[in-house]
Amino acid sequence: MVRTSVRTMGRAGFADRETVLAALDAIETAHDQLEQCSFDGFSGEELLGVLARRERVTWRAPVIEHRILARLVADGNPGALGASSLTVALTERLRISSTEARRRLAEATDLGPRISVTGQPLEPVLPGLAAAQAAGRVGPEHIAIARKAVAKIPTTVPTPDRERAERDLALLAGQYGTQVFQKLADHLIAVLDPDGD
Repeated sequence: MVRTSVRTMGRAGFADRETVLAALDAIETAHDQLEQCSFDGFSGEELLGVLARRERVTWRAPVIEHRILARLVADGNPGALGASSLTVALTERLRISSTEARRRLAEATDLGPRISVTGQPLEPVLPGLAAAQAAGRVGPEHIAIARKAVAKIPTTVPTPDRERAERDLALLAGQYGTQVFQKLADHLIAVLDPDGD
């Protein structure tokens, strides 16, 4: 059995709290500054470079969200948030659909931090994809394709082969656009499950 990490609030927890709040202030300030900038002085190539950097930052954002959601799941008390479930709390507070809330929670389960019942830290369920996401090499579409592919791997496939498939998916997702990656993921599943659909 694996549970999500629970971190006690000691001195480090309070220091982290201040760091988190200061970092959020800095992110919001940087966003405000970028909104005021003119992009007229950039060439087309430079503008694509700016967009690529912003995309990597956007792709990395869920890594922090996974950690936050893991902490909320570990607390296990949606009633304290004024909701009957964490899905409802997210839906109401973030103003997102329940489908989106469930998707985020499921992704956090696969890509977020975990801890064993004995208190030992464990890598994410999908460590290759989690690392690729943390590096900003894969986006949400890649993640969705890869998670669906991993879910289709038959349980009869040996664990080392399943782990290699996940690593391969993470590598391919970081190298190809989503259309090509979808075809590669489909091919990988066809190889692992030749009698499938």
